[in-house]
Amino acid sequence: MDKRSTALSRAAERSLRHVRRRLQLIRRKVQGPRARFVYDRRYALSFSGMPHDIYRADQILSALAAEGLVTNADIQRPRFASFRDLSRVHDTNYLDGIQSPETLRRVLGSEVPPRREDEVIDTFRLMTGGTIAAVRAAFETGLFGINLAGGFHHAHPGYGHGFCLFNDVAVAIARLRSGGFRGRALVIDLDLHDGDGTRACFRSDPEVHTFSIHNHDMDAGTEAVEDTRIALGAGVRDQVYLDALYGSLPPVMSRFRPDLVIYLAGVDPWSGDRIGDWKISSEGLLRRDRFVLGLIRRQRRYLPTAILLGGGYGPHSWRPSMRFFSWLLVDKPIEPRSTEEATLARIAQLRRVLSPAQLQGESNTADLMALTEEDVMAAVGQGAAKTRFLNYYSKHGLELVLEKSGLFDRLRAMGFAEPCVRLSLSTGAGDLLRIYGSEDDPEPLLELLALRDRSRIPGMELLRIEWLMMQNPRARFDERRPPLPGQKYPGLGLLDEVMGLLLSAAIRLGLEGVLFVPSHYHIALQARGLLRFLEPEDAARFEALEATLSGLDVVKASWAVENGAIHIEGVEGAFTWPSMPMVLPLSDRLRERLDNREYRERQQAASFDCNFELDTHS
Repeated sequence: MDKRSTALSRAAERSLRHVRRRLQLIRRKVQGPRARFVYDRRYALSFSGMPHDIYRADQILSALAAEGLVTNADIQRPRFASFRDLSRVHDTNYLDGIQSPETLRRVLGSEVPPRREDEVIDTFRLMTGGTIAAVRAAFETGLFGINLAGGFHHAHPGYGHGFCLFNDVAVAIARLRSGGFRGRALVIDLDLHDGDGTRACFRSDPEVHTFSIHNHDMDAGTEAVEDTRIALGAGVRDQVYLDALYGSLPPVMSRFRPDLVIYLAGVDPWSGDRIGDWKISSEGLLRRDRFVLGLIRRQRRYLPTAILLGGGYGPHSWRPSMRFFSWLLVDKPIEPRSTEEATLARIAQLRRVLSPAQLQGESNTADLMALTEEDVMAAVGQGAAKTRFLNYYSKHGLELVLEKSGLFDRLRAMGFAEPCVRLSLSTGAGDLLRIYGSEDDPEPLLELLALRDRSRIPGMELLRIEWLMMQNPRARFDERRPPLPGQKYPGLGLLDEVMGLLLSAAIRLGLEGVLFVPSHYHIALQARGLLRFLEPEDAARFEALEATLSGLDVVKASWAVENGAIHIEGVEGAFTWPSMPMVLPLSDRLRERLDNREYRERQQAASFDCNFELDTHS
């Protein structure tokens, strides 16, 4: 074919695609959507040794969008699976050690680059959250819920392997049950490999049937109360595969009668897969998928169904999934463009179909606000960005501590169902930790600015709390709960719990104490049960101030100080709240500094100069 003929052919193909897209948009308006896709650009996790195409989800979504089959309204962003979600399935010891390089290497089969452990864990948590979202969408919308990730069927309760860190299927079912679901769940696993981890998660559960057709058993001899496993060996082609499916799945559906189906539509049985040892054709895979969905549709009028990508390796692994989803959406499979053409169109197409929030994860403004001086220096090659809170805690580790300590449960009891952590790390003013009620909440519940301080007391290292704010944006002030100075919203009532966690952190870091500078009178009053004033003169001053305000409740007393109603005898002007550091001593050296004779003598001497007066007219 000459160049002119080639150009005409391409122009005709573009025109045909444009007409087809217009027809699909019209059909969509008449018939309505059939599926809800769960996707996040952060699914594209990449490092050396990764076996799969990181842009698989992107390629599928952009190809469907190019045909007019998917619009922005069809795409839902996932939330991170919380550690509460994960702990319903996985052992605490496994979750405790999951961020260690050894554990990640064992699960993923390759080394995770230094300082990227949190990124890897977060990506698996996000994809697991995507499966939760797909299951929820299936129940709430009546559509097929499709997670463009997931299917981590090798993860057991106590360990992961085979590139499966968390068992997203088991986590999603456990999350659904925590909300009241009492029905039966059928997991149809048609990935090339055995779903050994999912079977282990439900080994003794009569309400979950795990159905798997695969090449080799991975836990031969291990029984489950509801389980179908069919190992076909290597070199399998269409007829053997489809005969096994046609003969085994319908009896399971008829007998078990599920109330939920989760379908792992893995494409690693495909002949074009880079690492698979089967030779299933593209047509054979599509016949498989059509049979499964047809069986589900015939089971009853509406059976909630979530679909996960499962396995698929190599640059072309997106193509069988795109055929399947196009058939699901319009009852007709559409042959995708070549991978090379699709790659060229992918970025531009995704920018058209996705909102900025879906592309970026957070707004540009939020990203810029989160940048620290250290980040900027790293960007121009002048140092590596800090990745640990207080040079110790990863984001994963912090969330695990907050979950295990019960603090997140306390927040959930207040109505904040999905608390999450955000960090902004620096080497200057300190590390900023914020806790939000959910990823979408605009205002934090807690803000903590902290650093490791060696300058306040020569020879001692302390955990220094520069700023601590706790608030409940959903609560409102009233006569019984009036605002205190500095409050925008009522507090959380969690000061003791938070100070306990800070104390535990200081002990773990081997520090000699916790240093805190209260910003208002009422905060010092609350903290005094746990902390002591570092300087004896401040201790004397506060005791005298407390005695002067003894006739007022804490709200009126704090406002009296804030509004200038306190005066020092013989000193012109109102008393203003000073910086008075308080410490919680952990080492014998620091305790001795606060308990020795010199401290007591200085406090007693200072008490004679603290003559406060309350102006009752202010």
